[in-house]
Amino acid sequence: MEVLLVDDGSSDNSAQKAQELMDGASFPLNVIRQENRGLGAARNAGIQQARGAWIALLDADDIWSADKLERMHEVLKGGDMDVVHHSMRAHGGGRNRRASSVQQMEDVLLRGHAPIPSASLIRTAVLQEVGGFSEDRTHHGAEDLHLWIRLLAREKRFVSVDEFLGYYRSGGMSSRLDEHLGHVDRVLVDLHEEGLVADHLFQSARERKHYEAARALHKEGHMDRAIRSYDQCQKGGKQMLLSWLARLGIRI
Repeated sequence: MEVLLVDDGSSDNSAQKAQELMDGASFPLNVIRQENRGLGAARNAGIQQARGAWIALLDADDIWSADKLERMHEVLKGGDMDVVHHSMRAHGGGRNRRASSVQQMEDVLLRGHAPIPSASLIRTAVLQEVGGFSEDRTHHGAEDLHLWIRLLAREKRFVSVDEFLGYYRSGGMSSRLDEHLGHVDRVLVDLHEEGLVADHLFQSARERKHYEAARALHKEGHMDRAIRSYDQCQKGGKQMLLSWLARLGIRI
């Protein structure tokens, strides 16, 4: 086992503090320092230097349970798999995320089953096969979606473990939601143009993301923005009802 810490152009002494905490540990800490290049490039820097057969991701604002790696190690003994992901509790607001089955693209794009990166273990060889995460800045915040779809297109096997083995930070997204939607849409467009996402799935996935955004904005009382997102959704009965409530100024 090894720990790789990627310092992606931080302005504090995080890397030094981590090194101090690791002094005397029974396994090595490799600190990788680079100029700020974004989330995809930071993850890839660690992937490129990793020596293990599996990579367990942990973003800076997420937390693992103390027994997470031990439990995942037991799961990996259970058979042939390429990605393993577990449930996560929300830290600082939001909803808990249970790990749900991922067998096909529809599970990720239409059913909201996309694994949380910090809850995921990925076979190193599989990551290297697809070139790691996207480093395209127009994909920022949606690099994981880009990766999951590319892996599913290659029929890689995902295994879900419905155990809460960590915490992810949620909430406070409304101020950046339009930007995030733009990045998700860019990922969908690029994957569609590559022929990885079929026409019908592409359109349905775009409408679903607008619906998710509309619900989040509606709950927070941002009615004008919620209405605009509802207008981008498929016009089903539920969507029309929620849009009507937003137009009346009624929160859900």
